[in-house]
Parts: sequence; structure tokens; C-alpha cells
Amino acid sequence: MTPTTGRVGTSEVITAKPGKADQTATLKAWLLHLPGQHPFWSDYMFGVVHLRPIERGRPPVKIMPDAEHEMIVVALDPSRKPNASDTNTLIPLHPVNYVVQFAGMTDAQAIETAALLVNAFIEGGFLVEPQGIVGARDHFFGKVQHYITNHLSNVRMYREK
Repeated sequence: MTPTTGRVGTSEVITAKPGKADQTATLKAWLLHLPGQHPFWSDYMFGVVHLRPIERGRPPVKIMPDAEHEMIVVALDPSRKPNASDTNTLIPLHPVNYVVQFAGMTDAQAIETAALLVNAFIEGGFLVEPQGIVGARDHFFGKVQHYITNHLSNVRMYREK
């Protein structure tokens, strides 16, 4: 698939097939290439998953009992040369950059919301590396909450404190 180019980076839909039962919860995921946001790596994975039980999978971890979807951003190990078509190259670094969960969205609404956030990352509207920048994490969550409350009714957003 052809990457989408923004002002500060690119995004590409991850086409790799799930390797584990838990990975089948992924509704859609993107490989983000955002040079300059960290001195040692430039690639990140952004995904949206449902939080329904999966046969042969681990139970989902929910911030609140009614959470139904999760969006997550993780930096990827640069030594593996991340490639959107090969899950063996998509090795996350820890800790994760962002995790936010939602209740009251359909799968389609969750994917649509995630796609808008991907665009914000590659256009420079959000930083994927908020550590050390006062207010960056709250800015991200505030903007996401603003979008949700203005475009989708009855949706609740949860994040770890």
C-alpha cells in the first residue's frame, strides 16, 4: 500500500496478517514514520482494537468495565527495520506512548476516529513522544475528547491516570 505523506511524516496501513489470537482484535493499524520526534527511532505503530473477548486470546485489559475500543501508539524497535507488511519487524518498545479507551462507539466510528488521529500525527498536530514536554499528553487527550464530544454522541473516553 502507498504511504500517505503529511507535513512531518508518513503513514501506511499495516497489511501484515495477525500472528497471534490477540492480534485479531485489531480493527486497523498504521505504521507511522515520524523523523525527528526522537533521536534514536522514527517509526511508530498506531492501532485501534476492539475490547471484546477473543477465543484462545487473553482477556482484554479495560481501564473501565464498559470500555469497548482502545487506541494505542507505540514506538518500534529501529533495529528491526519496521515494515507494514511484516509483523516480525513491528516490535514495540516500552513503555507505550499513548493508550486511550472508548465506550459507545461502533467499530466503524472507532476506525474513522483513529484515521483522523493518524492524520494529526503526520501533519504535526500531535507529538508521539510527549515525555518531557509539559502539557503534550494532556493536549493530545484534550483534542481527542473535543473531537469525540463534538462528533459522536454518547461516547465516553478513558485513559490511565
